[in-house]
Amino acid sequence: MVDQSYPPYTYVRQGTLQGDYVALVQSAAKSLTDYEVVLKPMPWKRALQQLEQGAAFAILPPYKHLEKRPFIDMYSLPLEQETVVALCHNDTDLPSALAGKAGPAVNIGVNAGYLIFDHAVRAAQQRGDVRVWRNANTRSNLFKLLKQRIECYVNDRRSSEYELELIVQRQPELAIKAKNLTVQHVLMTRSAHIGYARDERGNYPFKYDFIAKMDAALAELINH
Repeated sequence: MVDQSYPPYTYVRQGTLQGDYVALVQSAAKSLTDYEVVLKPMPWKRALQQLEQGAAFAILPPYKHLEKRPFIDMYSLPLEQETVVALCHNDTDLPSALAGKAGPAVNIGVNAGYLIFDHAVRAAQQRGDVRVWRNANTRSNLFKLLKQRIECYVNDRRSSEYELELIVQRQPELAIKAKNLTVQHVLMTRSAHIGYARDERGNYPFKYDFIAKMDAALAELINH
């Protein structure tokens, strides 16, 4: 299962699954002659549910969350380092909200199913200094940000910038609003992986062999 709305890493354009991680895994899969690797795009939250229910072997591209996602027990070697940031309107004061200073609550958007908040954001949410809105994907969050329905959007910096550029190309009238967005908080730097299902039912007896061969193929591509 692959996140269908996480450009430029994994996304669907004109009915075709594309992206940096998609290309990397597809190239690595060519070396795995014993296996047929099928990448199926799906909304992220639904893909996680499929994995948790045992209906899928692996998911691309999660961060490591060993305690919060116990249904994923093994991960590939890192595909790339990503930096999660809060992109906000210039007139929004997220740092003050995170510090617990008096002021209106800040509305933050995030993709449904994503676990990317740091301690500061979680604490501010518990205090009521930020309100969290979980929306379908990067594009829907950015449109809500540009239309000022939310004041900040939390996601990988590169993904947000990539999708924002595409939106402005298609709707140039939004360029001025896009220029009024700045990064106000860096939450974390994490590596992305292929995550493999725990498989307590033994549906995938080839699991360990596949992981070893996929990691070897990925290492060959990443290091050369």
